[in-house]
Amino acid sequence: MNIIQVQQDLLKIRFQRSEGRFIERNDCLEIIASNGSSCFIDKEDADLAVYSWNQTNGYFARHSSRKHPTSPNRSLYLHSLILERKLGRQLKEGEYTDHIDWDKSNNRRINLRLSSKSENAINSQGQKRTRTQRFKGVTRAINTYRVQLNYSTSISECGFTDEVEAAKRYDELAAQYHGKYAFLNFPEDWVFDLELQRYKKQFRP
Repeated sequence: MNIIQVQQDLLKIRFQRSEGRFIERNDCLEIIASNGSSCFIDKEDADLAVYSWNQTNGYFARHSSRKHPTSPNRSLYLHSLILERKLGRQLKEGEYTDHIDWDKSNNRRINLRLSSKSENAINSQGQKRTRTQRFKGVTRAINTYRVQLNYSTSISECGFTDEVEAAKRYDELAAQYHGKYAFLNFPEDWVFDLELQRYKKQFRP
């Protein structure tokens, strides 16, 4: 029996033991975490579904006996493992995995891309929304709203009387300065230009 056959047999055994940990969908697999939450991966990464995964801060992870350059606490994150397969190499220190659609449960290859720490932070929802702050980059002043965007320097615009108007202005600045990593309050108003790798305003008649 050759080494490839042994590996295939071991994988079959793992799949049998992992019954109930994943559900096969039409074009992907849904992995069930130990707390009952779920995430989605491509079928080409099906071998990762045989492991027991835990959800940590919205991400799927499992403990490893070996250190990983991007995880000093010996936790292996599912989204990072899949991006490494997509890139064909291991992630280096200082490299991050970015979820393009901001959904941590969507770990399909098309939704994962390489980013720096700052780019990953840009494509995040920012601080938790409150009753006084519903949109990213918009804060309440005394009787007006202020727009603030962090780039190489902080960009700030004041005097907006309407919160939605301020949020849309933030989107314009984010699309201009943050490019493909921009987090938009109103993504339905924009289209992503694949050639330019940035968002463009979608004009409606």
